[in-house]
Amino acid sequence: MSTASSAQTSELLGLHVLSLRAFNVFTERFVALVPIGLVMIALEAALAFAFRGSLIGVGLAVCILLAATVILQGVVAQLVCDSELGRPRRSLAASASAVRPVIGPLLGASVLYAVPVALGSVFLLVPSVVLMCAWLVVAPVIVIEGCGVFDAFRRSRALTKGFWSWVVDRPMSTIAFGFVFGAAAALGAAVPDPDLRVVAAWIIGSLCFPMSAVGVTLAYVRLRILQGDPMPRPV
Repeated sequence: MSTASSAQTSELLGLHVLSLRAFNVFTERFVALVPIGLVMIALEAALAFAFRGSLIGVGLAVCILLAATVILQGVVAQLVCDSELGRPRRSLAASASAVRPVIGPLLGASVLYAVPVALGSVFLLVPSVVLMCAWLVVAPVIVIEGCGVFDAFRRSRALTKGFWSWVVDRPMSTIAFGFVFGAAAALGAAVPDPDLRVVAAWIIGSLCFPMSAVGVTLAYVRLRILQGDPMPRPV
C-alpha cells in the first residue's frame, strides 16, 4: 500500500504538473512523436475512404483504429520512458522494434479495455470512469514490464489504487486538450482554401494522439514512484 503524502502526490500527479511535463516531453521528442500522430491520421483517413457507406465497414475500421492506437501507445511508452528516466534516447524505429514482442498482449488488452468502457460510457457514466481510472496504464505495463493481458489489468489496478482522485485528472486533461485541439480544428475548418484546410487538419491531428499517449506513460512512471516501486535509472 502506498505511503505517499498528499504533497508528494500533488507534485507528481497534479494536473498542471502532468500537463506541463507532457508538453516538455512532446517538444523534446517532437521528431519521433509527430510521425506517430501522422500515422494515426493517415490510417483514419484511409479507413474512412475504404469503408465509406458501409455500417459493417465502420465497425471494422473502429477495430483497426483501436488496435493501432494501443500498439502506437506502446511505442510512445518506450520514447517517454527514455526521456523521463534519463536513458539513452532510442530512435522511433528502435522503439517500434521493442514493442513487437508484446503486440499480441496489446491487442488482447485493447479488446478487453474497449468493450466494457464503451458500454459503460453509453449506459452508465460512473462505472466507465472507474474502469478508465483503474485500467489507465495497462498499455505501458505491458510494454515496460512485459505482463500478459490479465496480469496487466491487475497491475494497472494495483498501481492506481489509492490515487483515483488524482488519476481522474488524466482523463480530464485529455478532455481539456481535446477542447483546445477542437477549437484549433474549428479554426482550421474555417480556412477558405480547401488545400489549406487539409493541411491544418493533418497538423492538428498529428498533435492530439501523441500528447494523450505521453500523459498516460508519465502517469505510469509516477504512479510507480508513489507506490514505492520506481523504475530503475541508468547508472
